[in-house]
Amino acid sequence: MKVLIVEDRFDNAVTAMQFFSSKGIETVVVGDAEMAIEKLQEEVFLAAILDVEIPQRKGGKPEKLGPKVGKIAKKLGTSYVYLTGGYFHHGPQAKVFLDELCLEKDEGDLVPDKTNSLAWAKAWETLQSMGNLQAIYDTQVRYKKYTGKNYERRKR
Repeated sequence: MKVLIVEDRFDNAVTAMQFFSSKGIETVVVGDAEMAIEKLQEEVFLAAILDVEIPQRKGGKPEKLGPKVGKIAKKLGTSYVYLTGGYFHHGPQAKVFLDELCLEKDEGDLVPDKTNSLAWAKAWETLQSMGNLQAIYDTQVRYKKYTGKNYERRKR
């Protein structure tokens, strides 16, 4: 099982990899929206943790593209949260947001800076509270095995 980490800062990505490695969970880390979308469309992930401000492609300027990646994750049935850094409440901290609505309303859980594994632990805890990630992941893996393509939610 793999978790997709969309994070454009190397130090934050290293902390994420170390946190998930300590849990026995493989990570795939990408630093831009283009690669994140490509990975989501190619592979099945247990979950994804998305930075809000990432470049469109490698070497580009960070923009608010995390929600664009979130829409693709949602369409593919991948559970995700946003973990974004910045200066909240007069210090370098981060916030975990459950979805786009929480992001728009700035209703997120304040956590330590993303170079602190506690930020990644909170994002992981939030993902786990969303339901049985393993059962969803197993179903998606079986779907891909038998159809040769990733699961996509039907439009309602």
